[in-house]
Amino acid sequence: MRRIFFIFIFLFLSVSTFAGSLVAKDGFGELNSEGDFRANSMGLSGVALYDNYNSSLVNPAIITKSEKVIFNFGERVDTFSDIEYKKLPMTEDSLSQVNGLYFNLVFPLPIKNFALGINYFSPINSKLEFSFKQNLKDVDGTDIETTVREKFFKNINIAGIYAGYRLGNLSFAVGPVYVFGNDKAVYYLSDSLYDKSAYNQWEYVYSGYGAKGGIIYLVNNLSFGFSFQSKIKTDLSKSFNEKRVNGFSYSFDYPSKYSFGIAWSKNNFLLSGEYERQNWSQVNYFNNYKFEDSSKISLGGEYTIVLKKKLYRKGRNVTLPLRAGVYWQNGYYKDGKEFAFNMGMGILPFRKSFYARLDLFFSFGKREMKLYNALEGINGEEYKDNFFRFGLSFSLNDKWYKKRK
Repeated sequence: MRRIFFIFIFLFLSVSTFAGSLVAKDGFGELNSEGDFRANSMGLSGVALYDNYNSSLVNPAIITKSEKVIFNFGERVDTFSDIEYKKLPMTEDSLSQVNGLYFNLVFPLPIKNFALGINYFSPINSKLEFSFKQNLKDVDGTDIETTVREKFFKNINIAGIYAGYRLGNLSFAVGPVYVFGNDKAVYYLSDSLYDKSAYNQWEYVYSGYGAKGGIIYLVNNLSFGFSFQSKIKTDLSKSFNEKRVNGFSYSFDYPSKYSFGIAWSKNNFLLSGEYERQNWSQVNYFNNYKFEDSSKISLGGEYTIVLKKKLYRKGRNVTLPLRAGVYWQNGYYKDGKEFAFNMGMGILPFRKSFYARLDLFFSFGKREMKLYNALEGINGEEYKDNFFRFGLSFSLNDKWYKKRK
């Protein structure tokens, strides 16, 4: 089991994927990428889930439940179709897909009722390419048809570490959050006389700190959850053609958000609901794009099928969790609307082990918004697409200490 653990850590740290999405270019990526794929499969409703399988640190207070160490990591791939955005020239493969990574660690301490949690996720890991032609003037005034190629790279990451404590039916946790990443734009010009005759590269590096906390309260078969993340003052540094631009100073507030939800469980059934709001209108980003406050409603459920056959060496029952959910989101981008249906399932991948689980996640939906068209200076160009998301995560759990008698 230990060998498997380190093999998967190595594979996770070795992954580096890039693809592109217009939604990543002028914004901050997919809002619906935090948590774990169990909660995502249930319509993104994870703030009130409180059991031994949950590793979704949307609400840090969940870390006080499990008596085992839980390590969960996964990758999500988004693909797009029926894209409507006519004003921006692009290559055929520039909107193929966008990828996101995450991992969560729940770490109960030997001190009674105390626990630690660590999480990381990447709302953006994107590479976007545009190619178009335009006429430029030569030194003698003649027109030269020039091919312009633009490449946009963006990577934003959010990480946090939390300390939690359980007091009877009440659990709470709090900790610092760190935002980091970079935003890079590369431009090439080529014409009949020169190939890549002009090359310019701008890069911005993000860095900022904030705080996040959560509370969960239990009443019989119900759990009530609340989570809050402060706004994060994020500083930017700038470089041009790989040289630091001295004197450049800019910062913005990555927006605060809060969410609350309720979950009900009995026997093999689990139902959950959640409301989330994030104050994007606070963001004064340097590209002048105006964001709107976002709100999201999520509903989901899980039903666990118990297979009472002795398929494993220890003769235990085998569980097969089936999950489904929906969510509706408004805002973030101007006039933004998003709807999706999510589903998934959990699988025990190893015949002789109950300490590992694979979770599959599927989502398909539709969204529309108004994006900032930098080429034509239009602050509100209509954009629509259909999307399909697929995710695969791997979870390991085991006790690392024995309770004192």
